Parts: sequence; structure tokens; C-alpha cells
Amino acid sequence: MEIVQKRIIRCDDYPYGDPRHVELFKKIIPDPSQVNNAIRAAAWEVMAIFEKESVDYIWGVSPMLLQPGDVQALNHFVKKGKLVMHGFDHGVSVIPIEQWKNIHDIYHLGGEYAQYKNASQIINDYNIAHSIMQNLKQYDMSLFIPPFNSYNQIFLDAISNSGNVKKLYICQTEYENFLKDLYHWNIQLDLSTEGKSYTNVKLLLKNFNEIWNESNEDHICLHPMYDFIDFGSDAAAEMYQELALKISKQPNQ
Repeated sequence: MEIVQKRIIRCDDYPYGDPRHVELFKKIIPDPSQVNNAIRAAAWEVMAIFEKESVDYIWGVSPMLLQPGDVQALNHFVKKGKLVMHGFDHGVSVIPIEQWKNIHDIYHLGGEYAQYKNASQIINDYNIAHSIMQNLKQYDMSLFIPPFNSYNQIFLDAISNSGNVKKLYICQTEYENFLKDLYHWNIQLDLSTEGKSYTNVKLLLKNFNEIWNESNEDHICLHPMYDFIDFGSDAAAEMYQELALKISKQPNQ
């Protein structure tokens, strides 16, 4: 009999979701050759924890940000979880660096896709991104996490025509404020709730029973890199280990 976990865990931002993090790590890592590994260390550690405890999770990958060694690393760490496309390059190439400090004021205009003029441009980049993702053994092309939980109509038109993407993982706040009036074709939505199931690992542990046992069908969204930066590597790793153990002890549905 297949065992089904009550809630799927969604993790975003591999290898990163904000170019300012690259500059942060360059300042704190004395050896430039170790910067890429340092940026990815949080993801690799949490992946290993989730795999060990058989947590049902998806991890958002921005394929156009991958560097040599990333495909091998992801294929090494991820055996049970699913790797899903998290945009193309999380907007790094299309959002000017000076706008990132105000990203929360502009992301609702379409996020990564605000700069595209038509669906053909999006599908061209999607095809490139898809070809990269196909090198990942645990790639699930039917699932997609839009960066910033945001998109626009031309994105939906393009992605529906690809025929691959069946479900988008987003936050309810963006859906209610910006996305619910868009035409989603036959694409399903899987929501998380800001401040509850869309949270950080510390608050998730604090409110675990309430969030896990809610009557809704929310997925749980986490950003391990932010947790490792905000709480420190050792503390964050301990919290993710505690989370994985809690999930592993929950009754399955």
C-alpha cells in the first residue's frame, strides 16, 4: 500500500533566489573558489535530512542559474524527493540588480515574466530551461513553482501550451491579490497560506500541530537558505532535523 504524507513540503531557491545573496557570501567566504558550495550548503544539508527521514518534498530549481557540478550534486542528494522548475533563472537576468532592494514592491507585476513581451519569448526560454532540468533524475516536469509566487497571463498562455506543466505551487496572498482573475487554462493550483503554511522553519516548529492538522490542503513552503542565514547554520540544521522527525512520526493519510 502506498503511504501518502498529509502535506507536501515545498522548498524554494536552488541554487539561490536573490543575487544579493551571492554578494553576501562573497564577503564572508575568504576563498572565492568555495563561494558556490557555500551558497548551496544549506540546500544540500536539508535535502540529506529529508531523504534520510523519507519526507515527501519538492525542491524548486532555477535551471539557468546552475553551475558545473550542480546536476551531479542534485542527482547525488535527491533520490526520493522531486526537483521542479522554479522559474528559469529566478528573474536574475531580467530584473535589474538595483531593483532587487524593492522587489516586494514590483514582483506583483508579473515577477520573472514581467519583462517578456509575448508568450513565444517565454516558451523559448522555458524550452531551454526544460532541457537543462531533464538532466536531473528526479525532475517532475508536471510541477512548477513561479518565482515570487507571481506570473501574468502571457506566462499562463505559454506554459499551458507547453503541455508539460499541470500544477503551480503558489502562495494564497498573491493568488487573492493578483492572480485569481487570470485565466489558468487547465493548470491546477496548490496553495500555501502566508504566516501559516508559508513560513520559516522556526515558526513551523512552534505551530506544527496547528498547521499540520488544519482542514485545508495547503502545502508547506520553506526557504532553507533564508533560515540558515537568519538563524545560523547549526541552529537551522537542528530545526530541520527536528522538523523531519516530527513529519516522519505523523500518521499517514
